[in-house]
Amino acid sequence: MNRLSVIIPTHNRAATLARVLAGYRRQAEAPAEIVVVDDGSNDATPAIVEAHARAWPGACHYLRQESRGPAAARNLGLKQASGELALFNDDDVIPAPEMVREHLVFHQRHAAPEEAALGRVAWHPDMRATPFMRWLGERGPMFGFGHFRAGQALDFYAFYTCNLSLKRAFLLAHGLFDERFPAAAFEDTELSWRLHRAGLRLRYHPQALGLHYQRFDFMEAVARGRRHAALRAIFDETDAGRSVRAQEQSQAWKRRWRKRWARRLVPPLAPHLAGLVDSSWRLPASWYALLYRYSVENAARDQATQSR
Repeated sequence: MNRLSVIIPTHNRAATLARVLAGYRRQAEAPAEIVVVDDGSNDATPAIVEAHARAWPGACHYLRQESRGPAAARNLGLKQASGELALFNDDDVIPAPEMVREHLVFHQRHAAPEEAALGRVAWHPDMRATPFMRWLGERGPMFGFGHFRAGQALDFYAFYTCNLSLKRAFLLAHGLFDERFPAAAFEDTELSWRLHRAGLRLRYHPQALGLHYQRFDFMEAVARGRRHAALRAIFDETDAGRSVRAQEQSQAWKRRWRKRWARRLVPPLAPHLAGLVDSSWRLPASWYALLYRYSVENAARDQATQSR
């Protein structure tokens, strides 16, 4: 099994996309094809893809849709792709030279149709990640790679489509992304829930490394969290959302306990922590989590009050 199609949805990230595509030209083992789906960009994305197609001997397809979101973009790319394997990659995750080869190695070892591989994503060295960024991308709300072990079977929450490969036939047989999601939030979790019910076995394969070429400070992360939370209503309408909501309700006392302590601790601490969160000083992970959750929930509450 060596036909692997890379599917990259993109929106207005031409400069970073150029780095991502250059990463595929440096692969130890090249993919069979790359499918870039432009989700309504108004920057130089078409020219970037055209330049890559001229410089790379493999097949490179450019598709365009009008701002329908990454779920619809991935579905479009998946239908265009011809490989036995589909590798989903984000437009800001640069593949390390062995990334494609490692995904192929995984699927050679795990050839069953339901087997899938989650590669690792780490911050690109040029981003000079702060301790807060490392928490965010390893043990925080963005990614949980710091909790995983090589070869570990993962639950449906870990279906991160920034660096994930699976058999295309299995995905086509058991459902695509729900296109009601207009942005990158919950669409991968919802699909993963359905695929796991169909027998998907997702394993962590950290040797397939991608490098995240984006920088976040604390307030940017909070803004991302607010956008993510705004799409929860769509998720809650799905079977996956109802299942997750039932689980959360069974542990509602934990959430109430966290919120009560957050309201007591964060306001007096916030002025002292504000200058440290984005610094090179490493704070306890629990402090990052407490301050982040409080800030996202407080911002959402303020927005709801203003909209009345």
